[in-house]
Amino acid sequence: FGPPTLPNARTDVWYTQWFEPLYGERPLEYVISAGALPLGMFIAGEHLMGAPVEAGSFAFSVTGTGVNGDSTSTYTRDYVLVVERSPIEIDARTLRDATAGWPYSGWIYAEGGLRPYRFSVDGGTLPPGISLSDNGYLSGTPTVPGHYTFTVRVTDSVGGAASSATRDFSLSVILPKVQIYTDRLEPAAVGSTYVSMLTTYGGQAPYTYTLTSGVLPAGLQLTPDGVLRGIPEMAGTFEITITASDSSAPFGPVSANRSFTLVVEPPRLSLPNGPLPIAREGVAYSYKLEASNGVAPYRFSVTNGT
Repeated sequence: FGPPTLPNARTDVWYTQWFEPLYGERPLEYVISAGALPLGMFIAGEHLMGAPVEAGSFAFSVTGTGVNGDSTSTYTRDYVLVVERSPIEIDARTLRDATAGWPYSGWIYAEGGLRPYRFSVDGGTLPPGISLSDNGYLSGTPTVPGHYTFTVRVTDSVGGAASSATRDFSLSVILPKVQIYTDRLEPAAVGSTYVSMLTTYGGQAPYTYTLTSGVLPAGLQLTPDGVLRGIPEMAGTFEITITASDSSAPFGPVSANRSFTLVVEPPRLSLPNGPLPIAREGVAYSYKLEASNGVAPYRFSVTNGT
């Protein structure tokens, strides 16, 4: 089987070479029968593959075993695989934005050279609250919004200037987004108890609510924790704007506004609750229902039951 020699490999670069029978039966398996492969490489089926993590010249023997009828044949070929050291470089992928006050994490990647790598900040400034571990892991909770640029250096396991590389990065820390989730207010009615709770997400809870535009109907108030409550005293349509402010620190608070239309209807027609007086078989029965609110005269009808 062949090939008679192996093409060179490079550290940290995927390598694949197929063992091809030159004549006779195709071997059922190939194994390393002497020597050793470089770390990171292996034989799978008819292929030598992997991403070597060490440079140098590696001598080994490969034995192929085939079956022809009832007989088994083997053939061994000696190889020398030269693994060249790849130049080390840092991946150019960009870093996603961070949000002030929220945990952040991300990786800086490198390839080539010889693992393991060691990363460090070589210039510029990381956002306050963010740090870079020597394995390339960025983590922390940023505290100051802004746009930050910095240089990262990676050094492989050999060390020295020839095994280092640098790349410039930028990382933006943005303010958290706050949004009032409630999109409409249920109608109220004059003389009826009204309660409506506002919901907000984003930023840092708790939130503080204020009326920043318009006037609430008499009898209603907005509490600091976002509850509209009270008993309206007058009908009408009221256009209002409510602001929610979060508790972000030290850069906050971050606020969001939302406009609402609150409709207060006239007093709602109602009937008294409770059971009716008991009727007796064969005895004349009468009871006058009394309605309240709405506009008289009233008209009554049975809408359910018998």
